[in-house]
Amino acid sequence: MVGSKAASAAAAAAGADVEAALMREAKPMLQLEVEGRAKEDDVDVADEAAFAVVEPPVDEDAAAERQAEVGRLLSGFRRHLDDRRAHHLGYPYNLDLDELAQQLSPFFQGLCINNLGDPFIESNYGVHSRPMEVAVLDW
Repeated sequence: MVGSKAASAAAAAAGADVEAALMREAKPMLQLEVEGRAKEDDVDVADEAAFAVVEPPVDEDAAAERQAEVGRLLSGFRRHLDDRRAHHLGYPYNLDLDELAQQLSPFFQGLCINNLGDPFIESNYGVHSRPMEVAVLDW
């Protein structure tokens, strides 16, 4: 019995090592433009300094520079997401909604529709899509 406990502990430790390695591999990579040069930066979710609050600058030139920096960051993040989307093999959903974009656009403008959870159980969140989900499932 003692041997099996030791084997279980060793297997758990090995599993934890594999999980830690996978988490390191899965960290999002963002392309940041820093002082005119591209820089790959690991963003560690556990790193609180990465999420420090930075007050907006008072100086107009500094504010414009900050706005440009934010634009570059968002542009780099979009490129990162586009790259990940091109290699996505996960969930079975349709990413090609161009034909439906005009019909669906009113639902994406100013609405935060929460469709998480079981559509057959009432939500405590008032703005949800459960009736539509149930209709799709009934179809």
